[in-house]
Amino acid sequence: MLFGWHAMASESQVGPDYGSRWKDESEQSDWPDGNYYSTVTNWERFVNSFETALADYHAHGQVVWQLLLTFDLLFYCCLITTTTLYCYYYGTATNLGWTFISFIVVFPITWNISEAYKRRESALVGLARFKSLALNIYFAHRDWACPNSCKTDENILDVEESSHQERVRQVLNQLSGYLGDYLLVPCTNNTRHLFTSRGSRERERLRPLSREYRIRILKNLNRLSLAVEVLKARGLPATEASRVNQYNEQLCQVIETMRNIKSYRTPEGLRAFARLFIFIHAIFYGSYYAYLAKETTPLFALSFAYLLGGAMIALLNVEAALEDPFDPRGLDNVRVQKKIRDLQAMMKVKVPSVEHWIAPADLVDVPGHALASMSSTDLQKLQSTVQKSLYREFLNKFRWRSTDELPIAREPQSSRNPLREDGGG
Repeated sequence: MLFGWHAMASESQVGPDYGSRWKDESEQSDWPDGNYYSTVTNWERFVNSFETALADYHAHGQVVWQLLLTFDLLFYCCLITTTTLYCYYYGTATNLGWTFISFIVVFPITWNISEAYKRRESALVGLARFKSLALNIYFAHRDWACPNSCKTDENILDVEESSHQERVRQVLNQLSGYLGDYLLVPCTNNTRHLFTSRGSRERERLRPLSREYRIRILKNLNRLSLAVEVLKARGLPATEASRVNQYNEQLCQVIETMRNIKSYRTPEGLRAFARLFIFIHAIFYGSYYAYLAKETTPLFALSFAYLLGGAMIALLNVEAALEDPFDPRGLDNVRVQKKIRDLQAMMKVKVPSVEHWIAPADLVDVPGHALASMSSTDLQKLQSTVQKSLYREFLNKFRWRSTDELPIAREPQSSRNPLREDGGG
């Protein structure tokens, strides 16, 4: 028996009655109450937790190793070793406190990590909002029926697709693709881009690329606005056209929010303080590690110094990786390419025709005398009209101010109404 995503992998198992079938199968399974965990013994649970813990330790060790494998750690180890041995053999050994380290180094690192993580969560919310709005805009252009929806029009969106909904889908694909490219451009707002010649050259090389992507994003937003005018020319009601324009406005707002997250960072001063004072600590605290070496052994003192410095540098690298939440190299950053591919794949999904979504109960609300007066040929024509996505126009044609003013005609027993068959639609 399959559970979770394995059970949903087979399309034949997905449907409105899947919950009842799953319940019937679970009642027939070998597990009491269909629950796997109720059959696991305490020993098996302990073995599973042991194996999981070993796998987690190995994975966490790989993560910490990637955070430590930097030039900063090598430079710190050389500096702290030199100052400690000099104070141990030639200088003075002093027992110093840790208030300086906690205030100048630890506080800026932890605060920056917290703020950078909040920006990463805001980036996730922004991408989710972008996907939701893009899908709703596409659904609106695809499904909202217009009286003149069968007419051809001039291709004012400047894309190659023929039908209106395919043109809108291509515009949204281009918009999402250019937005993903813009978010994946390396950041050029670091301090080295402002105060060093190498950073300035990198900034000048990348800024035109970001500017080009912004222009292309703006062009596709303009095309989405023109697409609403196409629907209005075809007869889309003003209220629904206003709703689509609201979607476009919210889409622009989400894009600007993600641009701001990409362009701005946590305070540069705190990051500069934290990074520089890690190495200043290695200079001034050499006397403390010399004091610790005289109390214990030089090997223990140096090992403790390496451990402390490595922890601070690893936390600094965690904060640096979160500064740009769209950087694909970070372990905790947003997977922009995956999100964009998911959106483009969702817009390619083909949906069934409208007769699969209109329930018979929706048609029963039509005044009875209107249906009773129709012949079987007219009823078949009516059903064909509904299947061609003109159900809204059909309801407008038979809309009455008050159904109580009209007599309700009962259908003859001999007549067979195809629109009221059980299981239809």
